[in-house]
Amino acid sequence: MASVDNEFVLTFTELLAPLGNIRVNRMFGAFGLYCDGVFFAIIDDEVAYLKGDAQTLDAYEEMGMEPFVVPSGRAQTLSYYA
Repeated sequence: MASVDNEFVLTFTELLAPLGNIRVNRMFGAFGLYCDGVFFAIIDDEVAYLKGDAQTLDAYEEMGMEPFVVPSGRAQTLSYYA
């Protein structure tokens, strides 16, 4: 795992460690999480956003999960939900 000084990110990745090799990369001022090379989550401001797809998107929206918005100055959302 890359050197990470964020306690929330470290704790989150430790909890997920039994799932496989968890790797963290910094991206758009947040952290991208990979499990065995698959990008599956973003952590920003101590909020974890999980990747949504055709199987999970409806459930995420029904639970009121908000999408991750890239903090780039222009409105852009990704398929990752808090």
